[in-house]
Amino acid sequence: MGYLYGDSTPFPLSENYIEMTHDSIKVCSSLLAADETLQKIRELGAQEHEAAEQGLEEMKRMAADMSRSVEPYRGGARSSFINELSLQAAQTVRSLMDRAHRELTGRRDARLLKLEARAKQERERAAADLGTYLLRHELTKTQWSVVWTLTPGGEQAQAQAVASTPLGLEANFDLDLSSSPAWSRTIKVSDVKQPLVVNLPKKGGWLTSSKLREVDLSRYLLTRVRMTPLAATLTLHRTLKPSSPGFEVRIVAEGDPGALIKPLEGATSQDGQLALEGHEASALRGLWLELRGTLLPLCRQRVRMVAATLDSAPVSELEAPGKLAQRIIKYIAPHVREIAARSPVKGELALKREVKDGRREELFTSIGALTELFAGLGPERRALFDELGLGPAPEVLGRPEPAVIVDDGIDELDPSEMVLEEPSGAEPRPTAPVLEPPDPAPEEEEDLEEYAAEDATPMFDLDLLKVLGAKDEE
Repeated sequence: MGYLYGDSTPFPLSENYIEMTHDSIKVCSSLLAADETLQKIRELGAQEHEAAEQGLEEMKRMAADMSRSVEPYRGGARSSFINELSLQAAQTVRSLMDRAHRELTGRRDARLLKLEARAKQERERAAADLGTYLLRHELTKTQWSVVWTLTPGGEQAQAQAVASTPLGLEANFDLDLSSSPAWSRTIKVSDVKQPLVVNLPKKGGWLTSSKLREVDLSRYLLTRVRMTPLAATLTLHRTLKPSSPGFEVRIVAEGDPGALIKPLEGATSQDGQLALEGHEASALRGLWLELRGTLLPLCRQRVRMVAATLDSAPVSELEAPGKLAQRIIKYIAPHVREIAARSPVKGELALKREVKDGRREELFTSIGALTELFAGLGPERRALFDELGLGPAPEVLGRPEPAVIVDDGIDELDPSEMVLEEPSGAEPRPTAPVLEPPDPAPEEEEDLEEYAAEDATPMFDLDLLKVLGAKDEE
């Protein structure tokens, strides 16, 4: 089924490029939206780091100032009461600052973990949208390879396809073999091509024996096939038992040697390969052509993308998925601009499709419907679509910034809720006593220093001072 431009001249591709354009813009908008959100997450992460660093610096300065303020009251001829007061004040400052440091860094780390989880979610969403796109469409000049494997025992066959695009994007897909009976079961080489006889060295003298024996490869079973447009690697077993003898055969489309073979139970290095030439290589190339003709079309039976990489980096881990969107836009742009130039109705993209009985049907979409797909992006990312020649997207009034909602359940740091910890090795402080009305003043005033020397219990207690302070304020 061929396609024509809107002016009825031949369109060079065999794909519905109206649908391709719509879905390409849609997936690029998704990738760029993820790019926008990830940038916002990085900015929030940087703000978290900066705020935490500022808080820690302020805490250091505060601790230093408070330590200096009590330093003059320690040692020397000071009373034991004042010495103890200054010592406990310094210990309390250190305990408070240590606790505050842990609280502040803990909250920072918890928020950063939440942001990273949100970023991972966004990258995986973009990768899933890309998978949906690649299941439906094939970028021009994509090279396909297929790996078909028979499970041990031969109960089941499975296959994966690998797409290598000209954009540096590679994707792996699971294939559905249910509609391909020939590849959903055990396959014997004779089912594809027979006879297939090659002369190989006798057992025990691989690559060293001058005596040859005829081996009919058509009697062997295919247990694994890796097929590319230019080469194939076949694994052959005599039976379905994993320990069964067999061969690995590599066949290339052009050049010499045309085929290489080695025993599975023998050498595994390249030195163990025997080159086959002449009619033997030609026969194996014929087998390769037969297999390629039925195996590579299975790429159209993609059911799920299982992995994708861009320049060897997993797409689900890209920090800037917008880079892939830019490449897709640039790649489809020449065809989109040409379709727009040849469409008879302004404001539309149109193609014609030839159907049977000399009839044609028209495929079209409005340019406005396409530009609306990326209207929600910021100006910088919307501008990337200018290369398609579709004109500007409609303005979105009051467009909000990318939403990065991280419900971390972490409250702000409240110093009043901190429980002070005693410094290691410090004496436990006594519980604040209940305040009783003062006793009548003694007839003779006792000397404070002598009283403190006689009493072994520390006289200073912060909790008591807090109570007294509260009383004074009243």
